[in-house]
Amino acid sequence: MITITDRAKAHVLKLIEENKLGDVSLRFGVTGGGCSGFNYDLSFSAEVKDGDKVYDFGGLKVIVDKLSRPFVGNTQIDWEESLYGSGFSFNNPQAQSTCGCGQSFQAVEEGATTETKGHS
Repeated sequence: MITITDRAKAHVLKLIEENKLGDVSLRFGVTGGGCSGFNYDLSFSAEVKDGDKVYDFGGLKVIVDKLSRPFVGNTQIDWEESLYGSGFSFNNPQAQSTCGCGQSFQAVEEGATTETKGHS
């Protein structure tokens, strides 16, 4: 199951309000590419498509498409702020390895065990 920290939820709700987006959900998935194989993809969506799974976090809905779920199934979405900048981070037990920026990852091969977890 996808989870989202209170910090990340507050930041997403702030973005929705500041940009006057109305009744939208956070769409979370993956796309091919990046330096490690898959990129995390976050966007806003007012539409739930066939095969989507919707997670309700009390005021914020997160939508994950059918093809992305095997790659992000137990990911925690967080929001981090530091002297170097701020942004979303992903703690994904399906990630075998991640790139330095934490925005792309290599998925664990089917049948393999996960030894490396999280983001760098």
